[in-house]
Amino acid sequence: MIKHDTERYALYANLKVGSIPVKKDEMVISGQKIGECRHSEDSSEPHLHFQLQDRADFYTAISLPIKFRNFERLNGNIKECVESGFVKRDYLVRNIDHCTSGINNTVEFLKPTGFDFVWNVFIVFLTLFGMFAVVARMIEFILDRLYGRTGFLLKPTVGQVHKYQSVS
Repeated sequence: MIKHDTERYALYANLKVGSIPVKKDEMVISGQKIGECRHSEDSSEPHLHFQLQDRADFYTAISLPIKFRNFERLNGNIKECVESGFVKRDYLVRNIDHCTSGINNTVEFLKPTGFDFVWNVFIVFLTLFGMFAVVARMIEFILDRLYGRTGFLLKPTVGQVHKYQSVS
């Protein structure tokens, strides 16, 4: 992870163990080697997972748009030289030394709103509630295996007699 400022962090994942020459809190400059890509079990070649985000914690971070300079992008059959712009899914791109096309993409970045915060808290609540339900079922399963009964909170144990009575 490289911290650019208080609200921009670049995450570089899938680097080879032992290939990272920089240490924590060390300053880096553009073009400096920060590591080598590795080949994971499910990939056909070494690759890098790169993400620009608004905070250091990956799980709570919001992805930010990344603007690149001097590249060529192929979108379908359209080839464009881009001075400054963005790469979208399914674009085939390559770095070039210089571009004078005049293409300069812009994006308006919107800060998260109060609604975004409330929505994320709601999602976390649902996730935790779901995990609670799974843990409760696991405990019930284990107790069933240990004591030979299911629904330990709802069903009577052996030897207890319950009489059905209708209420008028």
